Amino acid sequence: MVLKTKNSVIVLLFSCVFAASCDKKTGGIPIVPINVETMPMLHAENVTAFLSDSGYTRYKVVAKIWDSYSNKDNPHWHFPEKIYVEQYDTLFHVVGHLKADTAYFFERQNLWKLIGNVYVINIEGTTLETSELFWSQNAPHGDRCAIRVDKSKFVKITRINGDFWTGYGLCSDQAMNDPRIYSIGGEITYTERADSLAADSVKQAEKEAQP
Repeated sequence: MVLKTKNSVIVLLFSCVFAASCDKKTGGIPIVPINVETMPMLHAENVTAFLSDSGYTRYKVVAKIWDSYSNKDNPHWHFPEKIYVEQYDTLFHVVGHLKADTAYFFERQNLWKLIGNVYVINIEGTTLETSELFWSQNAPHGDRCAIRVDKSKFVKITRINGDFWTGYGLCSDQAMNDPRIYSIGGEITYTERADSLAADSVKQAEKEAQP
């Protein structure tokens, strides 16, 4: 994955193993060792970044704060103050976007965890709203659980025509074409065709006219 950023302030934090040698190199200014397990190795503010994969720009990330942790067991990114992501196809057309109050990206699993006011919309205009969502970024095509909401979390799916479903828990493919809510309820708009209503009226009239 290739990362390109613009209009951001980036601070790199390095730990000093030997405090004495660091003290000599800095002219007597003491340096406090940094625990790379708990402190970010990269801190960025007001970030607009483009993520590339296989030579194509796949995502645009906009965030107020972006911290990168190099924990050897679980390297990850943290976006503590809101995030917005656009997803592109190979022709750089927007095929969906999402936003959330907080986000984590776990590098080894290529897994996003979105928390708080999560809102996702796909290319067809279908939206997903929930409080917590997991998104497997590199899930294979056809994986019906690339997007996942835990069964304890409320979720709402709304189609572009206004039809919506609510419930708890969800599994869906990457494009959100086939979202499946575990415990479902909702409201579907159904409009009968005029010719169907006319046919029913004729049948009823014929029935009433029979001796």
